[in-house]
Amino acid sequence: LYGRENNSGTYAFFNKRALQKEDYTAKTQTLPGTAAVVNAVAQDENGIGYGGIAWATGVKFAAVSENDKTAAILPSVETVSNGTYPISRDLYWFFSEKPTGEVKKLLNWCLSPDGQKISESIGYVPLSAEKAQAQIIK
Repeated sequence: LYGRENNSGTYAFFNKRALQKEDYTAKTQTLPGTAAVVNAVAQDENGIGYGGIAWATGVKFAAVSENDKTAAILPSVETVSNGTYPISRDLYWFFSEKPTGEVKKLLNWCLSPDGQKISESIGYVPLSAEKAQAQIIK
């Protein structure tokens, strides 16, 4: 079993959402990033790990279910976007003050259709047009 170090947001999210705040097994080999987790799983025929979908190349996905009464769902752009994949989260940028100038332009471009296409091209799940528009900085 491969996982992230305990100072990562991925570690904290997986612990809360998938493990219901239970302890990780002592057999979990912690690694410094999702790319390292994916590489370790790819090299270990019995390996399993967790991480962001954008990094998951060269490995198989495991379908997961919310509970024993619901169907197991594979992660994909569609299942993450429509909320049916049960282990996903949004990522946020935080600022100490409202962005202005060049920072505002960059953020608004990231939220534009062109920016979202680039996000998707590198493996991230794009925001819906409605969600992206709601975040545009006025």
